[in-house]
Amino acid sequence: MERTAVGVYIYAGGFTLGVRPHFSVLAHLEESMYGVRSSLKANPNLEVYDKECFWPLDHYRGVDFLYANPPCAPFSQAGATMRGGGDAWKKDPRLQCWRNCFVAFEALQPKAFAIESVVRAYTAARPFVDDLAIMAHQMGYAVTHVLVDAKNYGMAQKRRRYFFVAHKVALDWQPPVYESTTVYSVLRGVSNPGYTPPWKNPVHEALIPFLPPNYSFRRIWEEYYDTIGRGTNAQGGVKGRPRIFIHRVDGDGLIGTITGDYFVHPSLDRFMGINELKALNGFPEDYWLEGNPAGQFSLLSRGVCPPVAEWLAGTVARGVDEGVEVCRKKEETIDFR
Repeated sequence: MERTAVGVYIYAGGFTLGVRPHFSVLAHLEESMYGVRSSLKANPNLEVYDKECFWPLDHYRGVDFLYANPPCAPFSQAGATMRGGGDAWKKDPRLQCWRNCFVAFEALQPKAFAIESVVRAYTAARPFVDDLAIMAHQMGYAVTHVLVDAKNYGMAQKRRRYFFVAHKVALDWQPPVYESTTVYSVLRGVSNPGYTPPWKNPVHEALIPFLPPNYSFRRIWEEYYDTIGRGTNAQGGVKGRPRIFIHRVDGDGLIGTITGDYFVHPSLDRFMGINELKALNGFPEDYWLEGNPAGQFSLLSRGVCPPVAEWLAGTVARGVDEGVEVCRKKEETIDFR
């Protein structure tokens, strides 16, 4: 009998790429059509519902695995926290997406349920997570908090993430066993970088040859351009000044967390192409992403890394097959960073 799964807020489908080797994915429950065409391209038979008010939850009751990737921006240092401070998450309207995930969880009653997010959801927003755990316990589930880093899953990226996992079956959490790699090793396997110039301001492009590895592009810009008298942009910053995240990658090491098109190639004087960042994020080079180039980078950065998702799904699949009940009040933290 095949194992079944349903995804919530999966967008371009990274989480599903990892889940699919272990489960038959029946549907995606979305709030909009953002990224959904990418999921459908990779999964033509997938049922997709684009508004929570139209989710046919009764139809999927009893599915083995429910997995979710709601917006992490309320907790991310690069999102609402940066603009509104450490407690900004408490007033962020996107918390409703998390609550919608729990509505689906309560209705479907899966054997296991997982939500992926940034680590700050587990640390800075711990009161919110604790409330979710209490709700899961009341529904008869144990809860495991799982902390991971993509670099430990055969990827050349430092990407720390958190999984909230509620489960009725015992899960045997085995540490990941993968060979380490580097940015250069991954890029050697990319046939077409997917680069279309210029991603950035042509003035910025002209400065790339002066940028050493792991060096901030903003610092180079400030060395060549006087910031006095340039005026301010709509966000209050200096006009023309590049974002602080932009830097040249060290090819012999790891890339930082991919959150957008902020990376200059380690040895070529250009920004990295979308296919290169796909590979560094654990996606196949030919995985189709919808929209314009800027939108594709955004879709990629919001997805779950498929190798990490596959490891998690494999752990859940073994637990589903063994079917050993777990104490509903059990709660633990597993740290594989």
